Amino acid sequence: MSGSAYLLLAPQDHNPGLIFRQKLYILPFVFLLALATALLRQKRLLGALLSAGCGLLLLLPLTGLWNSGASDQYILSGTIPWSDAFIHHQNTLRFLFGGTMGQSSAIRPLSLTFYSAILRLSQNNFLLVYALTAMAMAAAIVLTLPVIERRFGPLVSAFFYTNAFFFIRRLTGTFMTEPVAFTLATLSTLFFIKGIFEKHNGSVALGFLTLSLALNVRPGAMFVLAFGGLWYFFGFAKGNPRRLVWSLAMLVTMLVGFGLSSYNSAFVAEPDKPLTNDQAALYIYGICSGGEDTYYSMVQPELTAYFGSENLWSGVLKLCRQKLAEQPENSSRALKRIIEGVVNDPERGAFSWFDGGNPHLVQGVQYGVMLLWVIGFFAIFRRRAEPFNAFLLAMIAGIFLFQFVAPAYNYYRMRFDAPTYWVSGLVAGIGLCSVFKLLFPRAAWFRTFISPIQNKESSNRYRCSMAIVSMFILCWLVAPPAIKAMPFPITDKPNRDCPADEIDLRTWVSPGNYVSLHYYDLQQPHVPDFHLLYVRPGMHDTSTRGMFAFTDSIDEPTTIIKGLDLDTFEEILLFAPLDMVSGTLSGEVSFCARLIDPPIYHNYRFAVVSSAQ
Repeated sequence: MSGSAYLLLAPQDHNPGLIFRQKLYILPFVFLLALATALLRQKRLLGALLSAGCGLLLLLPLTGLWNSGASDQYILSGTIPWSDAFIHHQNTLRFLFGGTMGQSSAIRPLSLTFYSAILRLSQNNFLLVYALTAMAMAAAIVLTLPVIERRFGPLVSAFFYTNAFFFIRRLTGTFMTEPVAFTLATLSTLFFIKGIFEKHNGSVALGFLTLSLALNVRPGAMFVLAFGGLWYFFGFAKGNPRRLVWSLAMLVTMLVGFGLSSYNSAFVAEPDKPLTNDQAALYIYGICSGGEDTYYSMVQPELTAYFGSENLWSGVLKLCRQKLAEQPENSSRALKRIIEGVVNDPERGAFSWFDGGNPHLVQGVQYGVMLLWVIGFFAIFRRRAEPFNAFLLAMIAGIFLFQFVAPAYNYYRMRFDAPTYWVSGLVAGIGLCSVFKLLFPRAAWFRTFISPIQNKESSNRYRCSMAIVSMFILCWLVAPPAIKAMPFPITDKPNRDCPADEIDLRTWVSPGNYVSLHYYDLQQPHVPDFHLLYVRPGMHDTSTRGMFAFTDSIDEPTTIIKGLDLDTFEEILLFAPLDMVSGTLSGEVSFCARLIDPPIYHNYRFAVVSSAQ
């Protein structure tokens, strides 16, 4: 805990954090650290230090942001939510101040209601949200690795950790759904391994419950639940005299995530308005259009006319029938695009989270991991009579079929894999183990790397994992009605005279939703204070081209505030002279500001501040 606090709170050189967040060449170090941890875990002090190192390494990508103010696809200037996170941030603030969430967030609100609980208790401290979710992810990994070592050996455990690290590193410190889903998915791995190898139905049920939660936090390959249920009924429970009872119990646990999601939606969604899954409609229509992505589908008026309507799915099916009747070749085009997207797209395809280097090197690593996955798949298939291998095959089938509903080409770095990333990590890790068995079939020294480690099974590890899952469930049961009943109060609007061409607005300023950009006289950057001349060019990494001309023109110390207009509940991104607002960056603040017109990022409101109080 003290190591985590030091990493996150103490100003440091930003380079190590950004290197571990963005670069590929650290892969051998990550793998060898996890391998050494597995091999030396029995040596108490050294093993504990290495295990802590694995956990702390998962925090390094966050320190890179907090010590630099770097931007990325989902983050602006180190802490400000961007792109999809921009919308999540806005909807969360609406709910916290007594409003409702928009459709895209209300349809899958679990991560946002969890974040809302932390924000309500901490007076809107977004930095605390980022820190706690990063530490939860690290804790889940540290708890799960010994279980993998015990059943599969050090090599598989090391690859599992490496795969997990690269998957989540660019999403650490973002206001996205993936960090929470990643945490739950990792813990589901622990429960499944324990339950299947020990033939413990209760642990398997916990695995399905936790996986269901992860899939409802960040919707992904939902079909894995159906295939998992079939595996359980026709395989794992076969011969059990209470087969039907336990199968029913598994079904109930699978439904828990959906029930909690609907329960939370009831508190955050707009009342008396249909809550439709417009995102899924975008995927389906894109497939019917010959393999187009969501950017194509979302600008098709014939489709968007059904959004928010009870006739959404009948309308989508009607449009798909028309498309396929007019262009029957769309089916084969879509199939080709889906396969090419998985295999040949280095930014959206399989294992695209292994990135951050020369394009040829990146693709080489991605194809290498794909090859390991294929080898692992055949190794698992050959031993499919073993319960856990049969279970992995069921998961693979669910993930594979999901590609024909929500193809990989719709998301960068396969974000929807957050609930099921562990499957690819285990399969490819088993493939790596198989390769080494072929290379060193008789080497006695090699058995140390592939043989399961007979470490002591810790009941505390299991209890801690259950405690984390229970904490999430309790939060989702209590937080929505509590926040709905006790939102943040909004005071009466003060009378202010702003110039005729400016608006009078109020927003809530709190840690994590603003950054201050200084000249280089700032000795050591650390959130929320960064170097202007470093942060400004880095804003191009958001790929939001429309705003580059404006942000490139910022040449004086400036504070950027991402807030909610407390009078209209619209989003607002404010740019204010640093010396003007330096004494007002806490709680409710009133501004006079000039809106940038026309908007430079979608229809979101950007404004330049002239006065604050």
